[in-house]
Amino acid sequence: MQVSKPLRIYTLGRFSMVRNGEPIKFSAKTKKPITLLKALLAAGGREVSLLQLADTLWPEADGDSAHNSLNVTLYRLRKLLGEHDAIQLMDSKMSLNSQLCWVDVWEFERQLNSVDAMLKTAQPSPESIRAESSKLLEICQGGFLKGETCAMIIAMRKRLHGKFLRVLDAIGQFWEKLGEWSHARQFYQKGLELEPMLEALYQRLMICHREMGERAEAMVVYHLCQESLSTHLNLTPSLQTEAIRRTLID
Repeated sequence: MQVSKPLRIYTLGRFSMVRNGEPIKFSAKTKKPITLLKALLAAGGREVSLLQLADTLWPEADGDSAHNSLNVTLYRLRKLLGEHDAIQLMDSKMSLNSQLCWVDVWEFERQLNSVDAMLKTAQPSPESIRAESSKLLEICQGGFLKGETCAMIIAMRKRLHGKFLRVLDAIGQFWEKLGEWSHARQFYQKGLELEPMLEALYQRLMICHREMGERAEAMVVYHLCQESLSTHLNLTPSLQTEAIRRTLID
């Protein structure tokens, strides 16, 4: 039985925190502590160098000043969280205490790794893939700390984005091999929501619709692909995409 943790932190699609079932309210005074927490999470949340955090939050300050500011901000963050031990310090490194904190991005990565590992086994169980991939879609409500422009956050967002797309594509291909076209379609559609310029996903989605006898829907996907490539990349569909389109009208 999984023990409920007092703190829940949400970073995918929106940022919010809940303590013992009650939302934690923010104010202008909590901006810097929240920024510290976001930087900590962007760096992985575990054993992050205090120097790295100080340099990120106070890049213009000298060493002593940045260190003092970090100590004050950490005190305020602990007070905001209401759990002193939620933030741990050891060997000049900071960690978020996983015994007290549930973080959606941690759960998301665990789920990504779980599904990825399942797909790489000799005979993946369709029931397990269906259950675990559904959890994956449920957890991900959007990009990591969407709208934030800190370099550390952007790097984390891009890494998760790329990994999620790879796993979505692998799930889709798994269902294709079993002839489960409607299941495959769901994951290609999700991939295109994340990356509307990825032509390979349009191709797979067109094939799914075609195999389901939905040729009109497949042509709609083709035209969306054509529009996206033209608008964003000034490109036309590839020969492979055009070959799939021809199978829809022959």
